[in-house]
Amino acid sequence: QATFQNCLKWLEELRQNAEPNIIIMLVGNKLDLVEKDPNARQVYYDAAMEFAQTHKLLFKEASAVTNYSVKHCFEHLMQEVYNQSVKQAKSGGERERGGITIQPGQAIPADQGNPCLSEAC
Repeated sequence: QATFQNCLKWLEELRQNAEPNIIIMLVGNKLDLVEKDPNARQVYYDAAMEFAQTHKLLFKEASAVTNYSVKHCFEHLMQEVYNQSVKQAKSGGERERGGITIQPGQAIPADQGNPCLSEAC
């Protein structure tokens, strides 16, 4: 319960210091305890899901002890990151920081220097 109450503060810190299009997943852990005793649940599923939807987060439940759904959480998150990068590439999204975009046949801009002169390409 205490960890869940801190989520909003951590989310604000993350959003202040990360890229604006960051994908964030909220994972409810210790699902193994709830399976043993449903009364052991500290945060109701509906409350966590509502928080995630309100703040545009992905949401899953897992158990680090039994490894239930842990791999699925990572796979889902990585799939979402990949989908977003493909979507941005198709829509002409932002280029990577510090990078330059050169079309075939286009020269490297003079102010960018040529990294191939001093390093292997």
